[in-house]
Amino acid sequence: MTNHTAVRPHVVFGFHGCAKGGGHEYLRGATMTPAQNAYDWLGTGYYFWEADPSRAMKWAIDARERHASDGVKRAPDKTVRDPYVLGAVISYCDCLDLTTFQGVAIVKDGYRGLLKKLAEIHDPVPENVGGVELKGRYLDCAVINHTCTEYLKKRRLDFHTVRAVFLEGDVLYVNA
Repeated sequence: MTNHTAVRPHVVFGFHGCAKGGGHEYLRGATMTPAQNAYDWLGTGYYFWEADPSRAMKWAIDARERHASDGVKRAPDKTVRDPYVLGAVISYCDCLDLTTFQGVAIVKDGYRGLLKKLAEIHDPVPENVGGVELKGRYLDCAVINHTCTEYLKKRRLDFHTVRAVFLEGDVLYVNA
């Protein structure tokens, strides 16, 4: 265990919402393609819901609805027609864990580094967009990707996982 990690379970069960055809291909040994969208909240990678197959299925069902109506052209294996959930055992070795004080501090440092880099090359700072749920997390994606890349360069440590709490939906009750 490296010194940037907190005490936590080393492995967890994760669940990935996807198209049934893609899920079956993965089970037969096909390589998963990481999400590389500029709006993905936790940067480039594979997205799993920890210990929650129902939430992964809801994501896949919602994706089916989005894909049927948004007009975006996708590769056949990226279009969800038949929602499916794929389970996996995930190791939190070398994890950038945003549920810990240390993980948050690393990302804050990464944010400052990204701002400095963008100022040097005169690029605008990306913004999160999309209303209350911020479905276009362009800034968050840029910060996480920059943090992981710079941490690898400076500390020679490659984060293999990023973990965070995802808040969504309505407030549970008044003043919760």
